Amino acid sequence: MISSLIRLAHKYQIARVLTEAVGYIKPLYPEDVHQFIEVLNSYDPEPPLRHAPADCIEVIELARLIGDPSLLPPAFYRCCQLPPSLLLGRPKTGSEVQSLPRRLSDEDLERCMLGERRLAHVVVHVRRDALKDPAINCTGAEGACQGALDYIISDMDEPQGLFATMPLCSVFTRMDDDTIWSDMGLCTECGHAINAKELEAQERIWDFLPTYFSLKT
Repeated sequence: MISSLIRLAHKYQIARVLTEAVGYIKPLYPEDVHQFIEVLNSYDPEPPLRHAPADCIEVIELARLIGDPSLLPPAFYRCCQLPPSLLLGRPKTGSEVQSLPRRLSDEDLERCMLGERRLAHVVVHVRRDALKDPAINCTGAEGACQGALDYIISDMDEPQGLFATMPLCSVFTRMDDDTIWSDMGLCTECGHAINAKELEAQERIWDFLPTYFSLKT
C-alpha cells in the first residue's frame, strides 16, 4: 500500500503525499545508527506500518526512484539478513517455489553478497573485541569475569553456541538481551562495558556501511 502510494505520488509529483508516505518508511530505515539498532532489537506488537523482511528489496527500488540514497545502506543491510531464495524472488513454501513481485537486480545482488561477506568478517572482530577484557571497575570475584568472558568467546565458534541463531552478518543485533551477561556469570560493570564497546564499534561501522555495499557517498 505505502509503496504504491509512493510510486503514484512520485509519478504525479504530489510532494505532500510523497513526503508523508516516505515518512512511514523512514523509521524502519533511519539515518541514525542508534535508531536503527533500536528498530532491529525491539518488537512492536502494533507497528504503524506492516513490514515483511523482504520489503527491503522494494525499498531499494523506491530509494532510487525518489532519489533518497539515505534509505539504501539500511535497506541493503536488511537484505543481507535474508535467505538467497528471497533475494532472488523465489521463496520456497514446502515443496513448491513461489514467485515474489520483487527481486534484487544482478548488480544489487552482487552488492549484497559483497556487503554480507564484509560484515560477516567485521562482526566476529566486533564481538571478540567487546568480550576480550573485564571492565576496569569489575566487581566480580577474582578471575570470575575473565573466566566467563573466555568461555563466551570459545562458545562463539560452536554450532549450537550462544550466538548461533544470529545471522553471520548481523553486526547491529545486540549480543545482550538484558539478562544474558548476568546469566553467564558477569558482573553488572562488565556487562555495561561490553555493551558500550559493542555500540562504539557499531557506530564506526555505520559510518562506513555505504562503502561495504559499494554505494556512492
